[in-house]
Amino acid sequence: MRTLIVGGTLLTPQDRLPDHALVIQHGRILGIEPGRPKAGAQDQVIDAHGLWVAPGLIDIHVHGALGHDPMQASQAAIHGMARFFAQHGVTSYLPTTLAATPAQTLAAVQSVAECPQPADGAQHLGVHIEGPYLNPEHRGAQPVEQLRDPDPDEYRAWLATGAVRLVTIAPERPGALEFIDLAVAQGVEFAIGHSGASYEQVVLAAEHGLRQATHTFNGMLGLNHRLPGTVGGVLTDDRIYAQVIADGVHLHPAVVKLILRAKGVARTILITDAISPTGLPDGDYQLTGLKITLNTSRV
Repeated sequence: MRTLIVGGTLLTPQDRLPDHALVIQHGRILGIEPGRPKAGAQDQVIDAHGLWVAPGLIDIHVHGALGHDPMQASQAAIHGMARFFAQHGVTSYLPTTLAATPAQTLAAVQSVAECPQPADGAQHLGVHIEGPYLNPEHRGAQPVEQLRDPDPDEYRAWLATGAVRLVTIAPERPGALEFIDLAVAQGVEFAIGHSGASYEQVVLAAEHGLRQATHTFNGMLGLNHRLPGTVGGVLTDDRIYAQVIADGVHLHPAVVKLILRAKGVARTILITDAISPTGLPDGDYQLTGLKITLNTSRV
């Protein structure tokens, strides 16, 4: 059985294709055809007249929505997030943790590892662990009391679940490079974030296999013409992909343009970094003990 999405305007990396059909079978795109191809008796036809048909978004850094958060360590939380994300064009994502106690972090990772995929929402691809191995001087909203040096007993338990796909880390912390070496060999990606690493420390981490930067410019040592620092290392090392929150609040548009000029489109990753109040009415909410004011008029 095929699925035909017909009548819409298809967006490809090169073109807009009005009144074209997307032909899908067994979860794979078979082709793009003009007009309305003939459907077989068993085919499913979806009428997208007047709509855009675009690739689904993959959000590798997102903490929650509608009051749900991976730290709640429950299937209900993961599925609640997934339904909301699907409504906004996200088809797959990495539930992202916040710095917490060892028991809380492991419970969050295990809950994702054991959570079945929802039938009516975005698909989780594993876990992004943001913390707890971060620099307190660049902690942002991360709770300072939960930041610590990498602990082999702790992170080996994470890896044993098979769910860890990405870890944000401050590579200047003692033991960080040893963690990177171990986990990269198991297929885990690492991103530098909430870090005060020097330029030289960034390059060294990349040599050990670190390949991303978490919300570039935010939560890291900035750029100086004599001390390029964390940002300088991220922008100039071609091995590193730059995550970007391009909401017009976290970064000035000129800084987004700077990142794109340094990294190129192919090495720039759009993320939301959305937190649990996302999708709720404007107002004050709590996040890791901090008061967060949700004001959608700013975005």
